[in-house]
Amino acid sequence: MKFGLQTLQNQNSKLQAAKFSPNGPALSFGDRRIDDIFNGGLNSHAMHEIYGPAAVSLTSMIVSFTTGTIIWIRPKSQLQQLNPNGIWEIKNNINKYIIVYSNPKQLLWATEQAARSGACSAVVAEMEKPPNFVASRRLQLIARAHYTLVIILPHNEKNIAPSAAETRLRATSTPTSVHGSPRFHINLFKNKNGTKLDWEMEWHDPADRFSMVSLHSNRSNYPPSSNMAR
Repeated sequence: MKFGLQTLQNQNSKLQAAKFSPNGPALSFGDRRIDDIFNGGLNSHAMHEIYGPAAVSLTSMIVSFTTGTIIWIRPKSQLQQLNPNGIWEIKNNINKYIIVYSNPKQLLWATEQAARSGACSAVVAEMEKPPNFVASRRLQLIARAHYTLVIILPHNEKNIAPSAAETRLRATSTPTSVHGSPRFHINLFKNKNGTKLDWEMEWHDPADRFSMVSLHSNRSNYPPSSNMAR
């Protein structure tokens, strides 16, 4: 019992120490104007939350910037193959992905274990609702301590509590370009390392990068509840 308690204390000390570690390597979006919004790019050793109907497609493109294995965790209620027609990067890099289906009650635990494992560069978890503040703080510390990108995709956008996530954004699809490239409207309503902004960007395949289409004014018309921006 003493050994078990000591082990937990040691793990907790490591996680607490991670609070003072510098940001992880920044993932570039391929356009300096977008990177500058995140103060140089998306922190790859942190936890982020992405909402909205285009969250899955956008996330598949963002995690393609990483070099290692990607563990994608889904609730068993979503027990079906991810649609490759709607997820551009999974169809091109299927060997990088490990798709895991979890009991919803164990999904948070599975996400933490995957992020701790050291077997992947990124963990994506689809959840009915985001973790509460305590759980999100724990995920943020684990991501920093184990050098892992963690992205949470909440399905439910109602009555969402404050979070320790590094960033929180909402993604919706907009009409494609004349070349057929997918475009996204992004509302970044929480950003610890930069500015909260609204913009539109386009994905370039096979270059695997984004480009800024238009930058909206410094405003936050989303979310309706101010709690979500915390």
